[in-house]
Amino acid sequence: MQYKESEEIELLSLVKEEDQHAFTSLFYAYKDKLLGFLLSITGSREESEDIVQDVFMKIWQDRKNAAKIKNPNAYIFKIAQNQMIDNLRKFSREKISLSDIETDVEESNAKPDNILFEKECRLLFQNAVNQLSSQQKKIYQYHREQGISLKEIAKEMNLSLSTVQNHMNKALKNIQNYLAKNYPILFVFFVSFF
Repeated sequence: MQYKESEEIELLSLVKEEDQHAFTSLFYAYKDKLLGFLLSITGSREESEDIVQDVFMKIWQDRKNAAKIKNPNAYIFKIAQNQMIDNLRKFSREKISLSDIETDVEESNAKPDNILFEKECRLLFQNAVNQLSSQQKKIYQYHREQGISLKEIAKEMNLSLSTVQNHMNKALKNIQNYLAKNYPILFVFFVSFF
C-alpha cells in the first residue's frame, strides 16, 4: 500500500512509540521499492533482501529519532544507500564493479551534476566491460548483472568452477586495468571509495 508523505510521517511517529503495526505498515510500503532499487545496484536478490532487512532493523533501533524525520522517502533510501555502501566496503577484497555502487537516479532524487556524473561513469564502465574477451564478458554479465552464482554458471557453460572463477577474476582485473589506463580520475575515485 502506498501512503502520502504526511501518512508516512505519522507512521514514523507511531514507530517511535514502538507501534509494531505502524512499523509493519512502513515495511510493506517500502519493501518492494527498496528491493528493486538495491537489486538494480547489487545484482543479487539475496544481498538486496539482506540490506532491506538491515534498513528496517536500523529504523527500529533508531526509532527514538523517527518523529524528527520530515521526508520519510529520502530518510529510508539514504539508510539503504549507506547500508549498501557499508556492505560493499566489507567485500572490498573482491574487485567490485562501479556498476554495483551506482545509485538509481529516479529513487535517489539526485542533483543534476550527480546524474551527469553517474551517466558518464556508467558509460565509461560499460566501455571497460565491452573490452573483455567474450568468455570473460559472458561470465561477468551472468554473475554481476544477472546474479547467477559462479557454480551455476560453471554448470550451464560446462566448465569447471575454478575455470569460471579464473575468468571472473581476470575480468575484474581487466576492468580495473582498463579504468586505470584510460580513465585515471575515475579509477582514483573508484579505488579511494573503498
